[in-house]
Amino acid sequence: MTKHAPITRLLTALMLCCAMLVPMTGTATATPATPATAEHDATANKVKAKVNAKLLDTKVKVNADARIDGKLDLPKSNARSLELIVIQRLVAGAWVDVSTGSCRPNYSFRLTVSFSIAATYTLRVYYPETATATAAASGTFNLTVLG
Repeated sequence: MTKHAPITRLLTALMLCCAMLVPMTGTATATPATPATAEHDATANKVKAKVNAKLLDTKVKVNADARIDGKLDLPKSNARSLELIVIQRLVAGAWVDVSTGSCRPNYSFRLTVSFSIAATYTLRVYYPETATATAAASGTFNLTVLG
């Protein structure tokens, strides 16, 4: 026997093991996920919602109401009256719910929000996803609360 025979056998065995694992790994990762496909189909049938909102009072005193006016744009056939609308504020990079309200039958809304601490708050109006429409958010606006 030569000196290289054990090394050759070891390398050959290692190559055969790797060759057997490659097809198994490829087969396992190539299986399609059915829940993702069903979720994609459900999203494809939803209409796109749009939220337009405007802060009427940019500066208010502590505990005073700031008014937000807006309109939810949805096709009439897909919308229900009293759609849920959420006012959110930005806290450490995440949107946090502050207040909720609903639309009028013509999909317009007027909401109020108040804060007990003097600061500048970044706000937006959010429409959560429903069975028939996608989620939507308005642009952001700043509310200054004075002490």
